[in-house]
Amino acid sequence: MSGTELPVSLGWILAAIVAVAVVATTLVRYAHGGVAVRSLSRPVVVGVLIVAAVAVFNASRGVPTPFLILIALLVVAWWVTMNTSPGRHLFAVGGNAEAARRAGVQVKRIRMAAFAVSGTLGATGGLIAASYNGSAGTLTGGGTLLLEAIGAAVIGGTSLFGGRGSVWAALVGALIMSGVENGLDLMNSDQPVKYMVQGIIVLLAVSLDTILRRRQSRGRQLGVAHA
Repeated sequence: MSGTELPVSLGWILAAIVAVAVVATTLVRYAHGGVAVRSLSRPVVVGVLIVAAVAVFNASRGVPTPFLILIALLVVAWWVTMNTSPGRHLFAVGGNAEAARRAGVQVKRIRMAAFAVSGTLGATGGLIAASYNGSAGTLTGGGTLLLEAIGAAVIGGTSLFGGRGSVWAALVGALIMSGVENGLDLMNSDQPVKYMVQGIIVLLAVSLDTILRRRQSRGRQLGVAHA
């Protein structure tokens, strides 16, 4: 799985289809008043990035299959969390489970679905990791992988207390964590140093999340008091 690439022609075809679909979807939403004028530049930028990424991959061997799987999962996760009722219910349960329950949300069902989807995505990642390593064992997925996953989500703005997060922001957080790890490898840093640096990054991100959460809570309390 991890050692295969799409044919060059197929990569260009998919890039063209996706870029046109992104732009067309935004234009349709704009025609129906769903988006503002300033939002029209976003699909153009996304389309350009897609074509540029495919051009870089095709200049080598082609679009890697894991990259294609990643983009597909990101798009599906983004659409579900931002444009469907279960996605909105997921944020509601994470923000305040009791309030969501009183609003008619099936809290237990949403939580079960969230754990099921998380397990499925974890299994998918395990298959790709086993394919990349060419084997699987008791140490597969060990080391700092869990710390990096948590750090990627928190750095991307996902709150550990629930109720706030974004799929694309989590991707940016993962790129940051990977960049830090790659930089430490280039510096020939020892493994304990990597652990400490990654732990400090996660600690700072969690601390910032906690501070912002408390400020928002105080702001709501002051608003209620003035009302």
